[in-house]
Amino acid sequence: MADRTDIWVYADWKGMKSPKCIGTLSAQQAKGRKAFSFSYDVEWINSQEDKFSPTF
Repeated sequence: MADRTDIWVYADWKGMKSPKCIGTLSAQQAKGRKAFSFSYDVEWINSQEDKFSPTF
């Protein structure tokens, strides 16, 4: 049986009014192997807060 852990990832950097959920990092272990995947939150993708400064 696969063992899966989901970790919610948040952005909370300078200039943000409050922390925002970026997405979910999933870690899964099966048959002695580890696998990771990341899914962006739909609201984060559609927001303008995910845009980095051009000078970054």
